[in-house]
Amino acid sequence: MLSIPSLLASVTFATGAVEFSKSALLTPEQATAERIAALAAEGFETIVLPIAPDAVTRLAEKSGDEWVPTGLDSHARSSELFVHADVAMGRRASRICFGFRDGLKAAAARVREGGLKLGFWFEVARQPALAEAFPDLLASLRSGAPWTRRFENAPADDSTHVIKCWPWLPATSLETLVLHQAWICPLAKQLPLADFVFLNDLQGGPSACGCGNLQCRWISDYGEKQTSTPTGPDAAARLVESVRTAFLRPEIVPVWTSECEREDTGEGGTGGLCGGIPCYDSACWRVMWEQLDPVAAKSPVIGLLLATKSFERSGSDARESDDRPGAATPWIGRAIAALGAKDDRRAGPPIAAERLLAVLEGAGRAEGVVAAEVAATKAAGVRGVVVAFAPLDQGFEPKLMPFGK
Repeated sequence: MLSIPSLLASVTFATGAVEFSKSALLTPEQATAERIAALAAEGFETIVLPIAPDAVTRLAEKSGDEWVPTGLDSHARSSELFVHADVAMGRRASRICFGFRDGLKAAAARVREGGLKLGFWFEVARQPALAEAFPDLLASLRSGAPWTRRFENAPADDSTHVIKCWPWLPATSLETLVLHQAWICPLAKQLPLADFVFLNDLQGGPSACGCGNLQCRWISDYGEKQTSTPTGPDAAARLVESVRTAFLRPEIVPVWTSECEREDTGEGGTGGLCGGIPCYDSACWRVMWEQLDPVAAKSPVIGLLLATKSFERSGSDARESDDRPGAATPWIGRAIAALGAKDDRRAGPPIAAERLLAVLEGAGRAEGVVAAEVAATKAAGVRGVVVAFAPLDQGFEPKLMPFGK
């Protein structure tokens, strides 16, 4: 019987020359018939629509065998799509209503009428509405760590408080994994049939180890103050498989964020995006591979989030980002190559560029910048690109919250 590492190493997918495809991520409001037609004329083949709960209400909490009401049902705010679910999260059970903004079905119909393929983009970890309903399940931040340099008035915790990474609820705990399954999977029966389903932000919250690098996603509760129940490195794979089972026909595309580069530590161990923490040579990449390998073993196509502006790869400083055409293209090539390179820290095989869909930021950026980044991904050999004209916020805010064991 094969061990898990040897099983992963034995999994391969056919690669080779593939035609470069272009997809656009648009909000339902952006997806007008005119915009769809214009994108089709530019060679875009797929329109992807983002989906995330707009309102989350905790209707009741279970106490013993009884449900104790905690809120009023608000599904009337979302006449088109809403999900009612009883969610068992370990010893805790909640009755929840998830509501979604109207207009999604009409936008999907316009995409089909325009002759393009249709995709849905599920935001997993970054969830403002879920964060409001379940603030105790947010990812945590280490007190006094280098991430504080990003915030002038960063809070400090004490024995009765913990700093939370608002609004990130990663699917890396028992509680949040079933929470995300509860709102995503039932939508398979309510949404129009799609060609693709994207699952974004499957990892931990940004600055996971406290380094301050927004690409650091390997853990959610780093330190002694555990506020959730870890599920192990296969959490992302479990979520992907549950969504694949629910949706059946569309291709499920997990979207991944790669970890830092060696140069991010900074000269002299004091600067760089990682604030002096030696992330590259410690747990970050090793654990990232442990999480990604099971996903890659069953997913022929993987999205790679190349948010050059959000990740500060288009300049040396987030506040003075150099967003000129081509400024970030060298990093794009390195990030794609890193997944396809041999790495002793991983168990599975390299992920060839031909299996990747590059996800780029297009919202609020000059046409020349986007064009240069699209050209860079194509030159790197990926199978296609998703240009996000809808915002893909990757930031966080530290919030101090009560801590109880």
